[in-house]
Amino acid sequence: MRGTFGNIATWEEAQGEIAQSIDYIARVAGVAPLFFAYPWGEPSEYLLRDYLPRRGPQLGLKAAVSSAPYASGFATPDSDRWLVPRLVCGNDWKSAEALEDLLAPLCR
Repeated sequence: MRGTFGNIATWEEAQGEIAQSIDYIARVAGVAPLFFAYPWGEPSEYLLRDYLPRRGPQLGLKAAVSSAPYASGFATPDSDRWLVPRLVCGNDWKSAEALEDLLAPLCR
């Protein structure tokens, strides 16, 4: 299924989607990305538990962010670096005021 990384289960698929993308971005932008965002926020167990912990640092990645429901909330020092939560407009807030309310505890 296209559009999700929730179904990537092999080294070859991960290399084709992630490593080749990093190489392309580095060639075009002149610098490789340090962070990876799962499309639609959906990691596969293989990416999360095997590929990125082993291959991510070799690719120059520091972390990956997800918006999967089980990764909701704010990032903390204890967050899994390959499943750092991110909050998404429309999902976690729907207006500027709602975003301000969501972030208010961090500004105190």
